[in-house]
Amino acid sequence: IVLKVVKQCVATDGVEAQYVIDEVLPEFFRQFWVRRNALDRRNYRQLVETTVELANKVGFVPIVGRIVDDLKDESEPYRRMVMETIEKVCQNLGAGDVDPRLEEQLMDGI
Repeated sequence: IVLKVVKQCVATDGVEAQYVIDEVLPEFFRQFWVRRNALDRRNYRQLVETTVELANKVGFVPIVGRIVDDLKDESEPYRRMVMETIEKVCQNLGAGDVDPRLEEQLMDGI
């Protein structure tokens, strides 16, 4: 339910991208991007959808830059969730604003 509320709030027109980057993203990733959520199918799907909605608001780099290192995590379901999220964000926004460092991290993780 919390993920659905975050998704709806972020999609609202009055919410500024900088506010989301400064106030929402740090806690969002700390609280929700954990291995346990990758094991529960419902949480998995909702977390990916909410993260994609956050990316639609703030862009590719602020989101993917936070999860790219998790492509090397030892948990297979967690790595799959990370990859699916990166794939969906890339489909929605493209990867035009990827800097060389992030590109290298992505290739290294894959």
